[in-house]
Amino acid sequence: MKKQLLIVFTLLLMPNLSFNTLACTGGLALGLTCAEGNVLLANLDWTVPVELDRLTLKLIVPEDKSKFRYLSAQKAAQLLGGTYLNEKGVGTKAFFRVSQSLKLPDENLIPTTDEVMTTCGSAKEMIDKLSGMFTKIGSTLSSGGLALLIVDPKDGYLIEASNYIYNSKLNHAVYGPMKDTVFAQANFYLDKNLRKYQIGSGAGYSRAQAMWELLIKNQYNDYNLNPIQGSGLVLPYMMDILKYHDKEVSMLENERDTSYTVNNNKSINIQGSVEKTYNSVIINPSADYIEYLSTMWLTFGEPDICPFLPFFIGINEVPKEYSSTVAAEKFNKLRTLLLTNTEHRERIVEYWKGQEVETISLYRGIVADAAVMLADKNDKNTDTAVRKKLTDFVNERCATALKTVDEIIKELESQKILTVSSRL
Repeated sequence: MKKQLLIVFTLLLMPNLSFNTLACTGGLALGLTCAEGNVLLANLDWTVPVELDRLTLKLIVPEDKSKFRYLSAQKAAQLLGGTYLNEKGVGTKAFFRVSQSLKLPDENLIPTTDEVMTTCGSAKEMIDKLSGMFTKIGSTLSSGGLALLIVDPKDGYLIEASNYIYNSKLNHAVYGPMKDTVFAQANFYLDKNLRKYQIGSGAGYSRAQAMWELLIKNQYNDYNLNPIQGSGLVLPYMMDILKYHDKEVSMLENERDTSYTVNNNKSINIQGSVEKTYNSVIINPSADYIEYLSTMWLTFGEPDICPFLPFFIGINEVPKEYSSTVAAEKFNKLRTLLLTNTEHRERIVEYWKGQEVETISLYRGIVADAAVMLADKNDKNTDTAVRKKLTDFVNERCATALKTVDEIIKELESQKILTVSSRL
């Protein structure tokens, strides 16, 4: 079954922080370029202590049956400040732009994330809603600028906005609908008019270039060919893109001593002390049985030392360790242990890659089984049975990841080596 895949490499936004607190790198792989269908990729990086904002995942199910359920991985106060996927397969991730700014508009004029995600049934509907808002009141972020990648099973878009002009279409730009192509961006304006209001030159050109080069490298490769999916980018490769670290960075320009504004650092996954990757996300709106099988893949820490875990939109609930901060705290503890046990990092990275391959294999089987069940229109219990099957799978994969990270932490702690504070 060919799926429409949205991959997002993301660092989630944080409220009331200046623009230099994080960097985000995002991309799209759409249609024929991807064996999975449509893909959006994003990483989120921090320059602040990560205990200030642990990642959690929520499943929002409106009481009003005419509205859409959605997954929400966010800790930000601003409109669409995190990563989202609804049951219509509409997924989005927000990115900073740094712009000259007017006073922020009245909050009563800004629709809530809930209002957008529960009512937009397509990427085009979301673009139209946001375009109307940006025309009237501009960007809603304190940095003065905002951009969103938006994907559904058919199309991909980028919309970027400034908070410098009110009641003008000149304060935002839309790219799309995009089809059968790859695309990458970071923290700089693409639109010529919006660049007039950009403060400085923007950031992340090298990160975006690195993502672009990795996407186009294998976008049509036949070695990924199989009779089910076809050729193009596949899930394990896209996960590897989010883990990518530029090993050619010189000591004088090492990412441990610089911020994301240094444009010759091509690391997508940043492991420094000034800047660190917080998490990665892959959103996968399904082409079939969208309201059940659309999936958000998340890491709850650095993407190379934490596994990507799948969360179907059709599940009954998110495991409690992941809807709370428990999972993120465990993976952050692993990260801090590896700061002083660096000789173990490589084998742990390879272990998680192996577990991801296992998860993807099991995931494809669950998707196929669920599709067979959903094709039976005569079984009145299908909805309940499918949701239970998806929920059980997600629970098992999440529990396996936590059991594994506990075992790794126990092993590292047993060596009684000095460790640094988990506040880093």
